Amino acid sequence: MKFSLKKPVVSVESTKPEPQPSDILPLKQLVVWPYSKNCNDDFRKQVAIAVKALTREYYQMFQKDLEHQARIAMSQKETNDAYEERKKEFLYEINTKGKYHILKEKMKKTIVRIVREHFGKNEQIKGLKKD
Repeated sequence: MKFSLKKPVVSVESTKPEPQPSDILPLKQLVVWPYSKNCNDDFRKQVAIAVKALTREYYQMFQKDLEHQARIAMSQKETNDAYEERKKEFLYEINTKGKYHILKEKMKKTIVRIVREHFGKNEQIKGLKKD
């Protein structure tokens, strides 16, 4: 028995070459280590970033009050009272909105690194063992 078909049952091999692994998977980008070798430098940078963020937030919250206070003359007691009121409001704001937690978590890595470098793992183990 003979069959003749217009289309082949098994597809003809494609002339297209198979893809290379680099075509399927992207090349890995080198990750730049965000920390320096000196953990104290990293801590200073983190503190500077945190201070900048906090001052920006404070100024945004109380920009009108600060400008008003600069224009008029106030007694020392009034200035101190206004400062204490703004301080309470600012601390409440950063605590309730989670901004304090974000800053704390960002600084946590560098603080842990300083503690590990300063105390070392051997000293921590000695402190945990009971004599």
